[in-house]
Amino acid sequence: MADDRQPLFKPGAAMRTDGADRDSAPQRDGQIEAAAEHYPIGLLASLLRYTGLAAAFYSMSVLFAPYVAPITMRSWRVVTIIFMSIWLISIFVHYRVRPERAEEIRRWNLIGKTLLAGTVLIIMAMIWIFMPHAPEPLHLLMTIFVMAYLSITIISAPQHSAVNRFAIIAMLGSILTVYDYQTPLFNGVIMVFVLLFAAIMFFLSKVFPETIRQTAQAHAIAEAARIEAEMQRDAKGRFLASASHDLGQPLQSARLFFDQVVRGTDPVRRARAAMHTEAAFSLIERRLHQMIEHLRLESAGTTATLAELTVGHSIARTAALAEAMAAQQQVAIHALPSSLRAVADFELLERALLNLVDNGLRHAQSTRLLIGARRQGSSIRIWVIDDGVGIAPGDIASLFDDYFQGSNHGDEVRGGFGLGLASVQRTMALMNGTAGLDPNWKQGAAFFLELQGAAA
Repeated sequence: MADDRQPLFKPGAAMRTDGADRDSAPQRDGQIEAAAEHYPIGLLASLLRYTGLAAAFYSMSVLFAPYVAPITMRSWRVVTIIFMSIWLISIFVHYRVRPERAEEIRRWNLIGKTLLAGTVLIIMAMIWIFMPHAPEPLHLLMTIFVMAYLSITIISAPQHSAVNRFAIIAMLGSILTVYDYQTPLFNGVIMVFVLLFAAIMFFLSKVFPETIRQTAQAHAIAEAARIEAEMQRDAKGRFLASASHDLGQPLQSARLFFDQVVRGTDPVRRARAAMHTEAAFSLIERRLHQMIEHLRLESAGTTATLAELTVGHSIARTAALAEAMAAQQQVAIHALPSSLRAVADFELLERALLNLVDNGLRHAQSTRLLIGARRQGSSIRIWVIDDGVGIAPGDIASLFDDYFQGSNHGDEVRGGFGLGLASVQRTMALMNGTAGLDPNWKQGAAFFLELQGAAA
């Protein structure tokens, strides 16, 4: 390349490595959609729980009214109505808002804990206000109500274990304290039963959250395994389909050209057919090599021997190996000398770099290609830059995925499996490095390999 074309390699170029997060937005949207499907069920459960508790409060106030001073009963009812109104409003607001972000969920979790604590205080007020002057049957009714409430709450709100344990101690302790001991033997049996029930509920309030957490974790692991299995199945399907198509095409071409060589009478046409036959078999060989390399990387059959090396040697050797192909494609290669040192495996680095150069020569439709290295903080970036058709914005996110071929790959004749860049990414991972593309590059495409720099 002439010196006036040197600006092809811009010192300030940088790559925003967002590839690791490119699936986060679709996954998050899927999770939100899945959660939204459960909101109607959650609303119905909340309303049923609310209605049951409101009906219980009303029934208990009616039954105990003759044994409580009217002003005390009215005060309790006013406080309870206000509290239950706030609770009902919060249910509909929660359904309307449908919190998605972590901070919103934490905020609503605090609101739920506050409502739960408020309910406990109202029931404790019932115990201390209603029970002292009520007859024995209503004492039993209040005991049954408190036990039922605790059982439902521990099952329906296990995440609020601290509040639940406070409710067990406070509510059942209040019942035992206020209970009328007019019939000691009968009440003694009830007291033992209440204490036993309290111990069981206290135990469940500790066990339930951990059981639910383990169940959710097991479900998440199983779901991840299912998704991984489906991805592997789809990947194998795509691999076989790609192999069938991309090997079948050159094999058919080779057969037709070979038939022309055998049956043809014109020496010129026979020579041309023989050349095409050789080219078809070379293409088959290259694609088989891509398949083997991809399968070896995918099965963890390749290991890296890391050592400090001068990246300039790898750049020069790669340029020399690609020179013949570049001449055939009429592409000028310019390798910039470099004394920068990085930690890498020489053979794997050369393989990854040659893959990038091969990608630029075959698919970029370029006239010149530059290979150079620059320091990026504590890392070393080796750049492969071409002046070809570039990368379509919609292709950037999937560029390093298996079997992906860009919309601008220009590969109608010299096609491939779409495994080259995916293999580059896997190869770089073996050397604790990464591969990427500068999305801001406008004149062609600028790929890079990033490695840890050697110690000074």
